[in-house]
Amino acid sequence: MSGVLAKCLGDLRRHRLQAGAVALILFLASATGMIALSLMGQSADPFDQAFAAQRGAHLMAWFDPTRVSAGQLPATTAEIGATASAGPFPTGSVELASGTEKYSLDLVGQPSPEGAVGQLRVFSGRWSEGPGEIVVTRSFAQLNGVGVGARLRVVSLPQTPWVTVSGEVIDIDEGPADSVLQTTAWVSPGAFQTLNGPGNSASYLMLYRFRGSPSQARLDGAVTALRQDLPGGALSSTTTYLQTRTIYQLTGSFVAIALLGFSIFAVAVAALVVVNVVAGTVLASYREIGVMKAVGFTPGQTVAVYVLEMLVPAFFGCLVGIPAGVLLSQPLVSGTAGAVGLAAQFSWPAGTAAIALASLLLIVGLASLLPALRAGRLRPAEAIRRGTGPARGRSSRLATVAGWLRLPRPMTLGSRDAFARPLRGLFTVIAIVAGVATAVYAVGLEVQMGWETGALGGTAAVAVTRTDAYSDAQTSALLSGEPGTAVVVAEADTDLTVPGIAEPVSTTAFRGDSARLSYPMVTGRWFSAPGEAVAPKAIFDATHVRIGQVLTVWDGGTPVRLTMVGEVFSVVGFGQALFTDWPTLAPVSPGLQPFTYAVVLRSGVRPAAYAGAVESVQPEFLSVSTGTQFALLNTLGGVGWMLAFILLAVAATATFSAMLLTVRERRHDLATLKALGMTPYQLVAMVATTAALLGLIGGVIGIPAGLAMTRVLGSAMASQAGNDLPPAATNAVGAWMMPLFLLGGMAVAILGSLLAARSAARTSVATVLHGE
Repeated sequence: MSGVLAKCLGDLRRHRLQAGAVALILFLASATGMIALSLMGQSADPFDQAFAAQRGAHLMAWFDPTRVSAGQLPATTAEIGATASAGPFPTGSVELASGTEKYSLDLVGQPSPEGAVGQLRVFSGRWSEGPGEIVVTRSFAQLNGVGVGARLRVVSLPQTPWVTVSGEVIDIDEGPADSVLQTTAWVSPGAFQTLNGPGNSASYLMLYRFRGSPSQARLDGAVTALRQDLPGGALSSTTTYLQTRTIYQLTGSFVAIALLGFSIFAVAVAALVVVNVVAGTVLASYREIGVMKAVGFTPGQTVAVYVLEMLVPAFFGCLVGIPAGVLLSQPLVSGTAGAVGLAAQFSWPAGTAAIALASLLLIVGLASLLPALRAGRLRPAEAIRRGTGPARGRSSRLATVAGWLRLPRPMTLGSRDAFARPLRGLFTVIAIVAGVATAVYAVGLEVQMGWETGALGGTAAVAVTRTDAYSDAQTSALLSGEPGTAVVVAEADTDLTVPGIAEPVSTTAFRGDSARLSYPMVTGRWFSAPGEAVAPKAIFDATHVRIGQVLTVWDGGTPVRLTMVGEVFSVVGFGQALFTDWPTLAPVSPGLQPFTYAVVLRSGVRPAAYAGAVESVQPEFLSVSTGTQFALLNTLGGVGWMLAFILLAVAATATFSAMLLTVRERRHDLATLKALGMTPYQLVAMVATTAALLGLIGGVIGIPAGLAMTRVLGSAMASQAGNDLPPAATNAVGAWMMPLFLLGGMAVAILGSLLAARSAARTSVATVLHGE
């Protein structure tokens, strides 16, 4: 065995670049896979731990105080089978400002952070004790820089009083701070009416907790019971702990699935590279194999040498890659833990790491074993005979084409080598296909993120939000009078009861030419008359209504007939949303008021300048935004580019490995060419031509593969949010970008071949020919 180890270590020293290429590929593959495995194993734990410790609410319900009294609500606990409840707490809304930043928060009047359900853990400061104090969540405070002691103006009231942040709490019943759910603030019950405003709408909040971990069906049954036991329209809206947990886990689960899928892809490419390297090494080392067997190496020992030559660099690549993957996964895991108030603790998944290491080494061992068996079967005399002459390979048909085109001789010779070893060329092309396809996917994901972000506000360049202290008429007049305004569309949100859906559905009524907002349509058309509506796929699936049919919904106790004329793409409420025009809902909802205004600008008007002009008129009562940020989509975009970088690096490394093997095999031919007068630069051009052709073929195949990947994964992500992708989003990558991807595939291959080309250029004529 000592002879096997000595031979293995000696070959690794002589072929350091080749060993380094294998180690790098396994480093990238193992790091990517370990990030995914770490996220999958840990992402659910922080929420579940904090939810149990703070006795989180399984069901949160809001009630209309005009239809049910506060004294009636505690009895609902037993009626729906809950084991504990808290409330009712008065809830409303408040607009706060800190400098130029404004925040719209849900205001809750609660006497204490303690309770049988939904305990609020005071993280910093203390609970609100007077009319001038307010409590916010820790995540919200960190995100916006408004911690304990911060002074905020209440701009939803005409007199704009000041309040001080007295404490920061952890509220397990809300989502992370970068989601739309982290919007609750608490005050004492005595301060609630003052800050909410005498004319503002309010509701009662009840928190319910059930035995064990209730299913969605169990919670839906409880919601149905509440509707049946209370007057019509008394239940305004609900949310469940399952929805909150999904939001906490959404980023981690999407990232984990994407990384795991692409790490499997990278491992498969790594296995092909190992097969390629070992097969090429055997072809280039016939003479060595013959000598090894002549001096006493058995077939098994010969096979062991080549397998170990792959396992050793693979082991060191994984030894660095697996810890790196665990470390890189910690920010996402720690982010979830911090959001729910748990200390970020580093955890080392020893069992998962050991399984990952063993699995990767097994794959490398099996991949190297197949071509190594060929070396083990060779007889000494046959091996020495094959190794005494120059390498033979098939001439590629591409060389014939290059000859017809009268290309320079180095390029013709390089074309000949592209598929001189068909399997080597094929495996290299597959690696380049993987890199190009992932780059196409990353670009496609960016475009699709634009669709999903646009679906939150259509094509409106500016969104204006007013407070209660500034009227609808004043806001409309101000925006219509701005010279840069092309169209103003007022938007009012309400909740409607939809048959087949347990929870009230968020519904937006548009006043104005809403078609100009150009919300992305999947099929059908945007509404154009009273009584018409559009909705995402989730609504059609839940109600079993099709385009052209009538859906009857309920606003309190009043039925509203909606003719569904189109399927829209919208990520609001995971696809459970309705969109209709103002005349449809105004007659049945007299109190309907718009608070958001979408503005389409005239050509040439800059959104930032327009926003500044509008906000300067009423800086306290209007807030203007020129874009929507969605943290999950930004994270996924970053993951897409990271995957593209990793697989492009794998592709470049695979190309380098293949070109290095080709140079080793053709040492005799390269020395002869130099002896006949070929310059080092011409040799570099020859090797680069071989790589460029492989990169071109990989690009031609990789582009449609990437487009298919973009459609499939984009549709899967949209489906998770209750949507189909619009046709334009499925063709996310423009035709004008295709040449760039082709050039990119060639560039990656050429870059990967440069070190091998340098080796070819430095080939010593005297040394090689003397050895022959």
